[in-house]
Amino acid sequence: MKALERAYDLTLAALLVITPLAFGAVHIWAFSLAEILSFSLLAIWAVKVMLDPGFAFDRRLLPLAVAAALFISFVLSTLIPMPRG
Repeated sequence: MKALERAYDLTLAALLVITPLAFGAVHIWAFSLAEILSFSLLAIWAVKVMLDPGFAFDRRLLPLAVAAALFISFVLSTLIPMPRG
């Protein structure tokens, strides 16, 4: 758990330092790095929450979880290349 907290802190620090430096950048590496760090931060946080022994899913959050899953599946479906026609 300590390693996850350290990884979370380092990723957050890197995101806070690198994102303002790449502000206005048009190169793909600049905003891709910010996106990768943001996703990594979310993934580390999710793993940290799930490994917490006091974690319990609240049933009141089920509609929010369903809406988030539908939104993510919509976003992923827009990434599928469609044939021209």
